[in-house]
Amino acid sequence: MANFQSITPIKIAQAVMTVSPVLFYTVPDSSRLFLKDINITNTTSSVVGATIYLVPVGGSVSTTNALMYQWKLYAYDLYRWQGIQIMNAGEKIYIEATNTGLTVVASGAQAV
Repeated sequence: MANFQSITPIKIAQAVMTVSPVLFYTVPDSSRLFLKDINITNTTSSVVGATIYLVPVGGSVSTTNALMYQWKLYAYDLYRWQGIQIMNAGEKIYIEATNTGLTVVASGAQAV
């Protein structure tokens, strides 16, 4: 296992969610990710569901690795997930919405 000497706060990624799973972030080689918070904004006047998957190396998008599944965001709503998920090199974050109109920003720290 790597001996992580440096931990740097980062904005992990920012994107628009689509109606099929899209790769949001891949943890770089020789590093570890501390996923700290995710902000999802509904920019529409309709209810839209949001799903976020934390996919292990060699895994695939499925309900078995959903961090949140079809979380309903009401018109012009903001949802903020806070916690800590530790992700290893090569693991991936996928995002998906039930309809268009969601934006997502994630932040945390990267250890190298």
